[in-house]
Amino acid sequence: MGIIGKLFKRQILVPKKLPAGSFVISRKGEILVSTFTFRVAQPVLIAIGGVVMRAFTRAEESGIPLHQLEVYYGALRVTAKRTRVGAIVFLTPQSAFEKKSESEPTTIPRSHD
Repeated sequence: MGIIGKLFKRQILVPKKLPAGSFVISRKGEILVSTFTFRVAQPVLIAIGGVVMRAFTRAEESGIPLHQLEVYYGALRVTAKRTRVGAIVFLTPQSAFEKKSESEPTTIPRSHD
């Protein structure tokens, strides 16, 4: 392969796998417990946990009783629950082909006249 071929060689881009797991973050923003492997960057978890803790803190300051927070961000669902020490945060990848929840009707009931 010549120089020109090397310059214009296509790179194959592979999408990164979204993280799945949970972690506990303290009110001070420290990760206390995590089920994530070392491949998930600690600063990413701290950033997500910081946003979650700010939401809980601001709700508390405003007098709004917020105990659980659920955010859909692209293909990632973030669920957080308030705890005494801070919050437990669950990260779940979402697929475009996920099933509907059981509570959503998929057919219209027929009347039996």
